[in-house]
Amino acid sequence: MGDFCDVTRAAISALERMGAEARGGIPALVAFAKDERRDIYVRREAAEALKKIDPGTAHVTIEPAKPSLPPPKKSPEEIQRRKAEIEKIASARDVARLPELIRMMAPETNPELGALGRKTILSFGKDAIDALTAALDDENMLVQAYAVFTLRGLGADAVPGLIKALQKKGIQGIAALALGELGPQAKAAIPALEKCLERECGAAEPLALYRIDRKYAGIAVEKLLALIPKMQRELVPGRVREIAHTIGDDAIPHLEKALKHEDPKIRKAAEQALEMIKNS
Repeated sequence: MGDFCDVTRAAISALERMGAEARGGIPALVAFAKDERRDIYVRREAAEALKKIDPGTAHVTIEPAKPSLPPPKKSPEEIQRRKAEIEKIASARDVARLPELIRMMAPETNPELGALGRKTILSFGKDAIDALTAALDDENMLVQAYAVFTLRGLGADAVPGLIKALQKKGIQGIAALALGELGPQAKAAIPALEKCLERECGAAEPLALYRIDRKYAGIAVEKLLALIPKMQRELVPGRVREIAHTIGDDAIPHLEKALKHEDPKIRKAAEQALEMIKNS
């Protein structure tokens, strides 16, 4: 579930940063926050984002998950029909149908079909990069997010498309996550990521810079700690773990400096992160 949670949290963070401009996403965020099948911490982040987008949604509260039925599954016949469609595109090497396949796979929840669709799209190589980059301009944000998620499987060749995605408010955080996963292969994205830091950003952008080049450890720690005073208290441990586990020893001198910060919440978070690193 890790990949899905990371992408979802980045999308929620991106919508939160958009503020009132993200009102169109309110129904989806409300539905996500109330869905008891989801990770409770991610649901709380969705509720917090709602308050930033529209204070009138402050009534949306998150309770511990209760037992619930799993989402409805596709029938075996439907799965076979979709599988046959994907295999037909693959065997015919039908480049013209790649945009259709991308839109079809974006909302897919069946693991088998999802894996087959992604494998098929990636098999088109450069044509896949072109189609996925074009999908970043789709009016459906889910299609845009799927394009980013799939582009990351194409390595350094996907970096120009992911840099384009950094310019789009709704998927900026997801694009940064993807670039961070590529590591040093994504060095060409450093100027674009640095520009993101000049605007209001979440955790994904500074972490991506660090994963691409470790010299950005100080900037990453500073930006991640700066997010803490505005976070819900129960979400802070996750941010502290992010610093300790992702940046680790490289964070130590910057965390030690933060022990003298004027904000007590930042001082406490720095102390906790240092303790985690020491005990890891």
